[in-house]
Amino acid sequence: MAVPLFFEFAVREWIAASFQSQDSDSLIQGFRQMLKGISDGELLLDGSFQICGSAPCLQRLLSSREDFAGRSFRELIVDDEAKELFDHFLAPAASDGEDPETTVQLESTAAPRCLRVPLRDCAGRAISVDVFHVSLQPCLYGESTTCHLLALKEDVRSVEPPEVDPAQNALPSSLLASRRAPTAHSAASSESCVECHDELAEMTLLVNASTELLDIEEVHLRYVRRTDDSKVQMGMPTLKRFARPLDWAGIDAVLRRYARKVRKARARGEEEVEPAKQVLPSMTLRIPGESRKHLCSRCVEISPLPRQHAGEDVFLYINLFGFEGPTPPPRRLPSLSSLDEDASLCTPAPVTLGQELHADEQKRHKRRLRTERCKASS
Repeated sequence: MAVPLFFEFAVREWIAASFQSQDSDSLIQGFRQMLKGISDGELLLDGSFQICGSAPCLQRLLSSREDFAGRSFRELIVDDEAKELFDHFLAPAASDGEDPETTVQLESTAAPRCLRVPLRDCAGRAISVDVFHVSLQPCLYGESTTCHLLALKEDVRSVEPPEVDPAQNALPSSLLASRRAPTAHSAASSESCVECHDELAEMTLLVNASTELLDIEEVHLRYVRRTDDSKVQMGMPTLKRFARPLDWAGIDAVLRRYARKVRKARARGEEEVEPAKQVLPSMTLRIPGESRKHLCSRCVEISPLPRQHAGEDVFLYINLFGFEGPTPPPRRLPSLSSLDEDASLCTPAPVTLGQELHADEQKRHKRRLRTERCKASS
């Protein structure tokens, strides 16, 4: 009679323990899954600080393919001082003097403890990791000692960027050969770049050595045409390039007309052209190197260059001066007294009744005066 009752009681207890074990495993599995979402990984250590199960988080943090199952976590710490701190960090939960159940109950009411631990990766670099610790009840998975659940959070500020090999970023020779030459704008922005003018043959500077900065008072440039190609930047300077497009037709016509006079006069054997110099109106030219800025000369004179033979080309001197412009008057805000009112835009005021009566009296008075003048004359 007693045997069946005892057997039924034992089966009931075994079934209840089995359900409790399944509930505990489910809670631990769900808790560890949650830690993966709020941290960089989680680890389960036994009483000897050895890793239980696989540790994919360590493989990711330490950039290693090693299977850390069964390996001591202390071996991954960088130096002895950090290992000693880690032992003191887990000492309250691993001590045998206190009741493990009491320790777990005390930790359940407080926040998990944290310690920054330097771990060594596969390349020998130190990776700083914040370790959060929670001790578990004994007899977990048949263990008689206290197990430890660790949550790992990497300190991204302590990670040094990997060294870059300069040879890896070098461009292939095919791309280097296909690169275009730098433009004049990019060349001008570089301090170490030197511009070369193909057709500039000579430059003469008149320098005043009596001044502190050695003022350049006169500049003489001599060009020699080497090609007929129209090079905008480094080619032969032309007057058309520096003249404004709308002014070029007038400038070209005046200079060619004057050149024809010089040529005809030299063909007739005359010494000089009458007049020898011709005064032109003001001329506006583009500043060299500045496509949007212009220089205005108020006085322009042209004169011929003396020639040895009549068959030589005609050269003209163009003397420009009077670049200093008048000082513009300061702008003044218009005052109310300077504003004139346009009478045509004003709406006439309406005529009142008194004004109409006064106008009728003036008309009657004028008719009476005309009547009296007629009577007197008759």
